[in-house]
Amino acid sequence: MKRVTAILMLFILVLNSSCVSKDGNPKATNTEVSKTISVPLIMFFPVVYNSQKEASQRKTFLGRWNLKTGGISFENISLPYKDKIRDSGFFKLVWDSDRVINSKTFLKVGSPAVVHRPSSGKAIIMAYFQQTHEPSAKGSTFEKGQIVVEIHKGDNIEKRLLKPELPKDASGPYPLLLYGKPGDFTVLATYDHPSRHMPGSIVGSLVVCNVREAHVKYQKVSGDYCSFIAGAGSDLVKLGDKIFMDACGGQVKLLDLESNALRLADYKPANDLINMVKPRFTETPLALSFGSYKDVLLMSALGLDEQWIWAIRDDKCVVKININFKRKEMFLYKGNELVAKRALPSPLDGILLPKAGYATWK
Repeated sequence: MKRVTAILMLFILVLNSSCVSKDGNPKATNTEVSKTISVPLIMFFPVVYNSQKEASQRKTFLGRWNLKTGGISFENISLPYKDKIRDSGFFKLVWDSDRVINSKTFLKVGSPAVVHRPSSGKAIIMAYFQQTHEPSAKGSTFEKGQIVVEIHKGDNIEKRLLKPELPKDASGPYPLLLYGKPGDFTVLATYDHPSRHMPGSIVGSLVVCNVREAHVKYQKVSGDYCSFIAGAGSDLVKLGDKIFMDACGGQVKLLDLESNALRLADYKPANDLINMVKPRFTETPLALSFGSYKDVLLMSALGLDEQWIWAIRDDKCVVKININFKRKEMFLYKGNELVAKRALPSPLDGILLPKAGYATWK
């Protein structure tokens, strides 16, 4: 009897310990988290013009996407920036579902920039490419330079220069992603160079720049890939210790920052979802973009007539949205089950996915 009681007590102890976090609070299971998480989405509708043909207002809604039911609710919101969004680009925002930063408030550089706002404090960190050498040959498109990192603290701006060693015939480095805090941040950069295996082809490579106070460590990501800056460039997002990005013709790649040997790998869960809808995008190539919210990866595939958005957790699609622009309808799915159909008030101008306080401005 004592032995049975002891075994029972041990079982209860193990059960309790598996449901309690390190800080002593109860752990939330995936099911419980799904009950509480509603992913925020900012939805933009066309600008309304006044009699002087000036932009007067834009309909903007905050959607809350329930991961448990697949449903979505809307509320009117007003964003703190001027309304000429067509001119300034409404995607030029840093938004983590809590705070919004407008690009016009401090972005004054002419080249593409990446921006990060740490979760604590009021500092803003930005990085951009600065050319330092003219192309060596006439007509050459290769430009060599450095990455300038600006740390904005009110009116005070501190600058750092990053100069990873690149091949002689490389163009760059160009920042793709920036995260961390002042004095302890990381920049993921890319550079283009001629392929060693396919003469006449240009490929892209990656380098991770880790800055810790006065020390900088550069770590190259092995392998050559498609250019990450050609055309509209690649979109990417960091979730935990992993970076997800589109590369090489609408496929999703994964960079595990905890890996000893950094290398891009195909991210099959996302690529399977893309391959299922790719035949529907016949008139134009699909454009991929990413977001993140808590432990949820958000992915969007945008075409001429429709858009798909998936919420992925633990490598599985939990809920998804299909928007038909011509019919002005939104179809909501939990897994593969259609749970609701919503009519849109007017043609949709765009959807902004939340990111963890950073954005890429092109």
